[in-house]
Amino acid sequence: MNMSSVSTVCTLVVLALSARLLMFAAAQLKRQAVSRRHMLSWALLGVALNTVLPEGGGLASPVPGGVGFVKSVFAMAMGACLLLPLYALKLLRITDVMLMAMVGAYLGPNCALAVLLCSFVMAGVLAAYLICRTRSVGAFVNNIQELLMSGFFKMMVRDMPPIGGSPAPTPKLPFGVAIAAGTVLYLTMSPDLQILFMLRLGPA
Repeated sequence: MNMSSVSTVCTLVVLALSARLLMFAAAQLKRQAVSRRHMLSWALLGVALNTVLPEGGGLASPVPGGVGFVKSVFAMAMGACLLLPLYALKLLRITDVMLMAMVGAYLGPNCALAVLLCSFVMAGVLAAYLICRTRSVGAFVNNIQELLMSGFFKMMVRDMPPIGGSPAPTPKLPFGVAIAAGTVLYLTMSPDLQILFMLRLGPA
């Protein structure tokens, strides 16, 4: 497969990934159930593509190509592990964790970290919008503080009885929307801007 063909395949895959992420985001906004099996199959497809394509810097890299089986699986695991603490604190859904793992499987470890950073930026924008819309800054901050303290004590002392009752339930931020927006934001950046968000984990 020549360089032009590899570049075309990578571009098509990235476009398909972006479209799929936007569909997942739309489903989350509509509060529709997202199939975990479907997300896992897409993640495994990303690993397969990175394995069979000629070696390169990644599907979204200026030097298009696969990052290989090991790096793709590592990026998938890394994407999930970085969000698991927030899932353990009940701030995210398991589908958010799986969505970030799926992105990592396609884009590789270097780009996955950059996308995660962009996703947190977009999550901050989304959270600010939701807080301003509902005008519940105080309640939101208090509930988040109680959830974080509760999670900390549960890690320190297992089965510790709740003090002062359980905190009021806090609506989970639709982080899947932030991941989709952060991924599209990163992919549409110029290479110079992408470098600002990218943390190198060894050779690309």
